Amino acid sequence: MRNLDNFFKKSAIIDLNKGKISIKSNREFFRSFLGGKGLSQWILFNEIRKGTRPLDSQNVLILSAGPLTGTNAPCSTRHSFDTMNALTNGVGSSNSCGFLGPELKFAGFNQVILKGRSKFPLLIYITDNEIEILKSGHLSGKGTGDTEEIIRKDLSDKNIQVASIGLAGENLVSYASIMTNKTRAAGKCGTGAVMGSKNVKAIAVRGDGFIDIADPKNFEITCSEAFEKIKNSKYLDDIKKFGPASTMITKNNLSSLPFKNFQESYVDLTKEPYDSIDPKNYYKYFIKSKGYFNCPIKCNKVYNINKFYCESLEANSITNFACKLGLKSPKEVMKLHMKCDDLGMDEDSVAGSIAWAIECFERGIINKDLTGGLQLEWGDFETISFLMDKIAKREDIGKLLAYGSKKASELIGKGTEYAMHIKGQDLYEHLRTMKGWALGVVISMRGGGHTSGAPMTEFMGLSPEISKKYWDIESAGDPTSYENKAKLVFYYENLHAVVNSLGVCLFISDWSGPDLLNLDDFSKLLSYASGVPLKKSDLIFIGEKIVNVEKAFNVLHGNFRRKDDYPPPRFFNEKVKSGPLKGEILDKKMWDDMLDQYYDLHDWDKITSLQKKDKLEKLDLIEVSKELEKEHLLVEYVPFYNRENI
Repeated sequence: MRNLDNFFKKSAIIDLNKGKISIKSNREFFRSFLGGKGLSQWILFNEIRKGTRPLDSQNVLILSAGPLTGTNAPCSTRHSFDTMNALTNGVGSSNSCGFLGPELKFAGFNQVILKGRSKFPLLIYITDNEIEILKSGHLSGKGTGDTEEIIRKDLSDKNIQVASIGLAGENLVSYASIMTNKTRAAGKCGTGAVMGSKNVKAIAVRGDGFIDIADPKNFEITCSEAFEKIKNSKYLDDIKKFGPASTMITKNNLSSLPFKNFQESYVDLTKEPYDSIDPKNYYKYFIKSKGYFNCPIKCNKVYNINKFYCESLEANSITNFACKLGLKSPKEVMKLHMKCDDLGMDEDSVAGSIAWAIECFERGIINKDLTGGLQLEWGDFETISFLMDKIAKREDIGKLLAYGSKKASELIGKGTEYAMHIKGQDLYEHLRTMKGWALGVVISMRGGGHTSGAPMTEFMGLSPEISKKYWDIESAGDPTSYENKAKLVFYYENLHAVVNSLGVCLFISDWSGPDLLNLDDFSKLLSYASGVPLKKSDLIFIGEKIVNVEKAFNVLHGNFRRKDDYPPPRFFNEKVKSGPLKGEILDKKMWDDMLDQYYDLHDWDKITSLQKKDKLEKLDLIEVSKELEKEHLLVEYVPFYNRENI
């Protein structure tokens, strides 16, 4: 009989105040929340008390690896950092790849829970079922790349996997990230700021163990079938060749890029030399493809520009630096991308904050008195690079921009209409033309982001017939249609909640293409691996549970309601100015209709968006219902006459 405890692994709880470590099993929660993000969000809901602020010692930071992480399942390379969001006070969850997650499982753990705050800088060192708390003062001020190398040298092991913060995390920049393998970012939600607030510089992991599989024979057969799907899917051809940046031309042709802080949506590449938009202009510097643990896609491209090496260049990187900030040189985009990683900052937010500042400077809202004499202009590489340093150090205007555009605008009392954010977190995604995409981005519990429900179908050019066959939604491939997009978002929201909890990459799921892995495939992989029979319907149920736990956390701690499920006014008021979809805009009435449909699918109140007691009980979330009831935050306990104003 196989030891299934060696499949599920254990949780380590580290009390940083006392320097104490306890270890326990969390296997009992598998059937309810799977692991990874799902389990972490459940723990955060139960651990964090109302009134806690993100950088308080009472906040909790959780590193987790999903149940499939480190197995032979394809792309089983993901890990998650979950916490209270440093930008929104609500849900914080940032998922990343690399070798850290598998290494954590090989060391005997699926979760590391950090509580409290250390009095001095720490390194958490995890080996086979052992954890040491080491002082790390000599790492203070180091970039994330140097931090990795020093730790490996200090511990005499080049194979140690490291998660670390850079200067931005040490200085509590609100959107600081946690970096692994030097260029893989847990970028959203200010996870690095929370880690910095706990005085933890890095987590280092080395494991020599293995993962027991309940039914090895059928698991390997199912893994082979999954790899075959990935190999044969035409929808992954471009990303295999060009990486995530392969989507840039498609987005431009759909007038769906955020030029100059979302003022423009399209550039005519036949008339304007904008080399930084086209992925082919990066490909000439290409030297090799890299894939992390068990990854057949190898979307991480490595570039060499006169011995300057760049890797893990994302569509986000190009969109943020080339489009939002106006840089036209691929070399400059790559340099800022690598700099951002070493400083340990989220590219979406650093670009969003600087783009807000440039637009405000152009409009006379801020001036050189505030910028310290700097002239802010689109495409000015030197000034933008300088601002990034200032932000990471929280110096001069960087101290203001380190809060993100929303809070920065509130602090100076002007320019709020040009702060492009969702729930307080700077926005990456363009929203005017892609209606389902826009809804999925805006309703995301963590404050924007397209990996919590936004459908990629609108970028695929799918026919109504194909759309009907796979999703029973003929409009799934039509970007400008509002019809049934709430239903599509609801499906992907649950899928994303599941996949982000399993510890595998979203690119292999049917989010990337209709012929890729769906919930039936994932249920088979998980059942054979764990020995716990799970059907597609079970995963859908668990996905909805996870979303509802996140929703409750946002209501309790972020005070979010229906009013927070709207995009910035710019997307309702300013039409697309050029390109194939010139004239497109979000229609307020149609948005409200989509939102109503989305709330109906969840059985949430349409006026407030608050949850209902009977729905939570049907999802076996009795504890959530009781907590919301205690705070009078179930819709049944809100007077009808007051619902529109809460």
